[in-house]
Amino acid sequence: MKVEISTEKGFMNIKVTANPALADMTGLAGNVQEEKYFSENGTIYPCNASEHDMFDYGESWSIRNNRDESNFIYNFTGGNGGNFSFYNTYSKPRFLEDLLDNKTALFEKCYGADVDAFERTCLNTWDNQTNRDCMLIIARTCNITLGNIIHDEVVRQRDELLRKLNKSPEFLTTMSNSTMLIYQNTSLSINLLEHVWDEYMQGLRFEIVPMLNEMTLTGGSFNWNVGAALRESKTRTLRFIVYDQYNMTGNHEVKLYYCGCEEPEECKFQTNDDG
Repeated sequence: MKVEISTEKGFMNIKVTANPALADMTGLAGNVQEEKYFSENGTIYPCNASEHDMFDYGESWSIRNNRDESNFIYNFTGGNGGNFSFYNTYSKPRFLEDLLDNKTALFEKCYGADVDAFERTCLNTWDNQTNRDCMLIIARTCNITLGNIIHDEVVRQRDELLRKLNKSPEFLTTMSNSTMLIYQNTSLSINLLEHVWDEYMQGLRFEIVPMLNEMTLTGGSFNWNVGAALRESKTRTLRFIVYDQYNMTGNHEVKLYYCGCEEPEECKFQTNDDG
């Protein structure tokens, strides 16, 4: 087996790589199959199991009650295998994760602890809950800086996952494909938020191309008091662009039929290219 040890931001990282020849090895250091650990009696523990469960997993492979299975040599001068019993005494640790609902007990070893500061450091913005791993590392070390590092990593991993799962925003079929504009006689108002779909609507941003000086765009509210600006433009389409929080985009074009005459009755639209 290959063991690599590195440090990052005050933490030690240990990476264990197994030799392919050990593919069928079982036991406490056995294979992780389909991201699960298997106890001796077949009980399945997920890779992200609680400390409580992982302790039980380790205990499932204990040979405490069967000395003959041990590969270690003990000095039995104490009689009746006394040293074996001494070195294999059973005790169950206290798990801090069981105290997450009791902050006083959780941080009792941290003299003068500012529990409110701990909770602010570990607060998730997306669900307004304190992050358990952040709270536990502070409880173990009484070091709020380490808690902040853990929480930053949680945020980074969540953001990376959301980016991978993210889908581009889309304009709905309710959005018009064309519109007729009459100089000095038309205003166009569209609440763009009513015509798009995205998983996180609150983070959307919009852009209009071309953005003429007669137009305003505030949030998702588009307004256009039609004047003479389009006379000088070679473009007869208006492109609406929506950006989500990860800058993925959706586009929709609207064809413009524009009359720039002083008198509206002078306008004649004979073909689809008139404007």
